Amino acid sequence: MKTYQLKIIIKKTKPPVWWRVIVPAGITFSTLAFLLDGLTQNELNNRFLFEFYRKVHLFEASENVPLKPRNAECDAREASDTFIDDYFDVEKWVSYSQNGTSYRVEIESTGDNDRNRQISQRLEADLKTCENIQVNKL
Repeated sequence: MKTYQLKIIIKKTKPPVWWRVIVPAGITFSTLAFLLDGLTQNELNNRFLFEFYRKVHLFEASENVPLKPRNAECDAREASDTFIDDYFDVEKWVSYSQNGTSYRVEIESTGDNDRNRQISQRLEADLKTCENIQVNKL
């Protein structure tokens, strides 16, 4: 199974505060946000934004928050309908914002070796157990 090795860096920290994680391919940006919230110990909610510089903004839409990009140059997409593979195979990094904190998520490498396969299988199992967790909408 294909995986991505990510380095998550809190923006504007000196020295940098960061985490490294391996995530399975084939997940949506909503699932990635859920994983990043757990990793960074943020409160789980669906108010987040992924931003590829001057290209695409991905976030969760709700009844109260329409799906609208920050500027006219960008395309807005629903995070729960968009898979990371479409972007992580061609981009080097993405900005992620949640609860007032911004992160730079660097796509360091992709992998499909035995070690990554074992890790991704374990991650997939963990994700399946988390499917029934409901996030409170703000």
